[in-house]
Amino acid sequence: MDLAGELRAAAFRWPMEEARLVRLVGSGRAPRSLLRAMSVRIFIIATRLTGYLARLAVMTDDARVRLHLINNLLEESGIETAAGNGLVADGSKLHLNWARTFALACGIGERELWREAARGSFGSPPWVEAAMGEGDWIGATSFLMAEEMNAPRTLEPMMQGLLAAGFEPPSLIFFANHLEDDTRHGEEALRLLGELAAAPASRERVLRGLREGADAWWRMHN
Repeated sequence: MDLAGELRAAAFRWPMEEARLVRLVGSGRAPRSLLRAMSVRIFIIATRLTGYLARLAVMTDDARVRLHLINNLLEESGIETAAGNGLVADGSKLHLNWARTFALACGIGERELWREAARGSFGSPPWVEAAMGEGDWIGATSFLMAEEMNAPRTLEPMMQGLLAAGFEPPSLIFFANHLEDDTRHGEEALRLLGELAAAPASRERVLRGLREGADAWWRMHN
């Protein structure tokens, strides 16, 4: 198997569409209590991700990876470049607000949502925390990229199930926009990781990070 095939095999090692949570939400019959809990989890993940991207952008010594991480961080934060104005923040494009919109549609109150986020009831994956603690930015970046690459495979069927359950399309902006964004990011990530993994010293760190990220995403949906 060539390197590109190895990377894809590591990242897409699980049939994400068959995960229990994905099948239940995709059926349109998920109980509202489950959807509420899921919406809080999505919100917490959104709050966690920007911190990871910022930490890794500081840690990496590869300019290509740093640019990719910073671009993702700006996009997650709803920040764009505007001619004559430099960087401009647009709250309607803040990914955390998209997650908040879904949580509110599930019946979570604003105060309850932020209280749950502050409690961190859905913690950070131990493997990626350990990798960053050891300075393994290659492994940690590969982990996050694996989650990003797999997101569309879970978001698409769940969005269809939520629409069937009566959710209005504007409340599902987190799902709809990430289908587009993460598909694009995933292809960029595979190209970038292919360049990193071409170096023998980095190959196994990239592959292990992809496997760990895919495993974490699979466990989260089962």
